[in-house]
Amino acid sequence: MQIVLFLIFGTINAIIASKKGFNPIIWFFAAGLLGLIVLAFMPSAKAILSENEELSEQRRVAGNRAGIIILVIAAALILVTIIVLQSL
Repeated sequence: MQIVLFLIFGTINAIIASKKGFNPIIWFFAAGLLGLIVLAFMPSAKAILSENEELSEQRRVAGNRAGIIILVIAAALILVTIIVLQSL
């Protein structure tokens, strides 16, 4: 069941990230409800592409960086959970 939820949230995150101009692969692996919430509130990098290319690039980099941070936190939590469960 967890794998199915991971795939569902990952796919939703990747689609939204792509539409907002962020890296969909990073956001696929930053799956989960937290990633979806963060992504929903992030400003789009594509909305201002024609107006200000530098600001658009800054938003794209910041968005991808946020995705990587969420991915690392999620991976750390998974590793800690595995270690704790194995020690029981």
